[in-house]
Amino acid sequence: QTCTSGCTSASSSWGNEFQTLFSYTEVLPVELTSFTATEAEGAARLAWTTATETNNAGFEVQRRLGADGAFSPIGFVEGAGTTDRPQSYRFTDDMLPFEAEQVAYRLRQVDLDGTMAYSPEVEFSRAVPERLVLRGNYPNPFQGRTLIRYELPQASFVQIDIFNVLGQRVAQLVDHRQPAGRNEIAFEARDLPSGVYFVRLKADGRSQFQQITVVQ
Repeated sequence: QTCTSGCTSASSSWGNEFQTLFSYTEVLPVELTSFTATEAEGAARLAWTTATETNNAGFEVQRRLGADGAFSPIGFVEGAGTTDRPQSYRFTDDMLPFEAEQVAYRLRQVDLDGTMAYSPEVEFSRAVPERLVLRGNYPNPFQGRTLIRYELPQASFVQIDIFNVLGQRVAQLVDHRQPAGRNEIAFEARDLPSGVYFVRLKADGRSQFQQITVVQ
């Protein structure tokens, strides 16, 4: 976590929302006053505000997955240049990996002359799924390979099988115990003819089905 000299911060969190408020004791190119990250429908929505800006080209949004991962850029939001009026910014990370459990974000603020500074980080841990859900596959229809996504509310013995329209099992993807959380498994269908198939997820005596389409 990086903070410019002369600043203090206070943080608070509510559920899957994490908010950080800042105050500064000296003039900085960008006076950041808040930075929040919330999870909604599988995406992360970032919001931040500034009190003043001087020669601000914009903000590179960076994301880290897991506690030991490295930050990497995922987008850029243009700044307001020079202004003494408050500014509000928004960014949606709709490519948040399905299986990610702990996620952190930071901003790399870039001046027009190329100098830069980093904001403090905001971080949240995604809640454990509340129920067994087979999210289906992406892409669908697909050619060759697809990803099947599912959620487990508790540790369970999991079976994932693929059936054709005649009810014959053509592949078994999972047959072991897994911890609670979000999971995805790749399905290679290059040897199967085009047509409709069905995914069956079994866990703790319950089953869910999803239709998939192979196009060769």
